[in-house]
Amino acid sequence: VTGTANFYSTDRGETWTSLGSDINAFMVSKFPVVAVSEKTFYKADALGVHRTIDGGKSWYSFMDGMMGTEILNLVTFNNKLYAHIGNDIAESTDGGESWKGIGRDVNEHPVEPIGKAQPRVDFSFGSKLVVADGVLYGIVPEAEKLGVYYFSVKRNEFVPIQGMPAFDRDVRSKNLRTDTEETKQAYRSDIVEKGDQLRTLLNTITDFIEVGTFTISNKTFYVEYKGRLFKWEPGDAEWQDTGLVDTGEQSDEDLNNGFKLAVSGKIVYVGKRDGKMFQSFDGGKSWRDITSSLPLSFTRFKGMVFAGSTIYVATDKGVLSSKTGVHWQVLTDGIGERIAIDRFAVDHTGVYGAGDTGVYYLDARGKWEQIFPGVPGKVRSLVIHRDRLYVVTEQYGMFHILLEGEEYALSPSHK
Repeated sequence: VTGTANFYSTDRGETWTSLGSDINAFMVSKFPVVAVSEKTFYKADALGVHRTIDGGKSWYSFMDGMMGTEILNLVTFNNKLYAHIGNDIAESTDGGESWKGIGRDVNEHPVEPIGKAQPRVDFSFGSKLVVADGVLYGIVPEAEKLGVYYFSVKRNEFVPIQGMPAFDRDVRSKNLRTDTEETKQAYRSDIVEKGDQLRTLLNTITDFIEVGTFTISNKTFYVEYKGRLFKWEPGDAEWQDTGLVDTGEQSDEDLNNGFKLAVSGKIVYVGKRDGKMFQSFDGGKSWRDITSSLPLSFTRFKGMVFAGSTIYVATDKGVLSSKTGVHWQVLTDGIGERIAIDRFAVDHTGVYGAGDTGVYYLDARGKWEQIFPGVPGKVRSLVIHRDRLYVVTEQYGMFHILLEGEEYALSPSHK
């Protein structure tokens, strides 16, 4: 029986054993399940088609590569592409022509008898991939904690970061505590276990939504959680609250509209939902409001990135750049028009950007040069890999642009 909570019966429904909660079922209407045998089932949900061969104790992606799968995040690492696709991490060694899943289970354990908890971690909705200092990291919101992992090339799997303390759960919203307790009481008269499961599910969903920016620089980790910016570096006994709080209203249309963050060593820039910008030269120990120095009026930040010592800031009205945070330049194209950029990509050759009006390259004069007109949908990720620029859109999958030669061509990358 599937839904937000899954149950398993071996005696024609006389008794049931819980298989835990399914976050994906909460986000969409119920989808069909097909039974092939007593142990093998297939189901479709928000994250694609999944199969179980052990009667529902574990489910695995059953998709041929990326076709039909929503791509949430794309990075390049170790001369390979890694994509977060629903509750799995897919790896491509041939520039996106073929893919294989690698991240369904972290430190995968043998299947245990039904009814026993399995120590596995799913890269589900709110997870994020980040490459920093030559390492691929992943942050995974879970019911009881925020898991942070690094990818071991030798073991070809994600493993926990040794010495990192558990994230302080006391930052959880008091209102959420009250809501979930009321929900639990409402269900207690029915099935106590069901109320506990719903509470866990609601807490998990809230964590997914309220985990924002995740960035690493010089082995210092920064993460936004429930509108606060926290940091941790090796040797710290706990995550440190940097004191930066964002009380701006979260947009229901864009759950990623939280802090925008760029870090280079100890220099940190943060853009908040209310349009204010802050700068720190000591890794977030102290902050300076630099909003008044910005030469452009805008509603919200869309992204930030460092290229060398220069910070580039994308807003809904154009892009700003600065080397000091004191003097800023508004970037335009060759005819003086401001270009709105959704996502940046940076490599040794320069800065690229993609937005509604196209894909651009920042030339030697500091002007945006359009290399392709228009993008089929809102840009979710922009990645430079080998001789291609990969553009991930929200609704139309992934495309790539060949960067070598004079002619640019936008081609689908969805096999």
